[in-house]
Amino acid sequence: MLKNLKKADFDPSLLHVAINDIELKDDYKLKPLIETNKCRHWQLRSLSLTSCQLRDKQFCYLIREMHNRGKKLEALDMSHNELTVVSMQALEEVIRDPQDWPHLNSLNFSRNRLKDDGVKELANVVFKRAQNS
Repeated sequence: MLKNLKKADFDPSLLHVAINDIELKDDYKLKPLIETNKCRHWQLRSLSLTSCQLRDKQFCYLIREMHNRGKKLEALDMSHNELTVVSMQALEEVIRDPQDWPHLNSLNFSRNRLKDDGVKELANVVFKRAQNS
């Protein structure tokens, strides 16, 4: 799916990836996306993985790998997946400081399994970033 991407195919300032309604339950299915973001010529600005049956294990893997390379990310849409408070805790670890992903201004985690604790954790992430900026 993402294996054949080349630098010439993109304007580096406009890289947005949306993958919807594809099952991404396994880490190996996320590796092409991670490898794509390693390219030094361009970085993801917007990532949407909606309705991909993404679980905590895969989200934690993705978010930690992208943390090392995703400094340009502006929008993250993980709606309609199977994420819980565990994912929100992993998110908090990688974006608590506004210098981590300084351009990030949009998060969408609607229609997941966050429950009260997950929503509180997400609100805490947003609040801490706002306080530190």
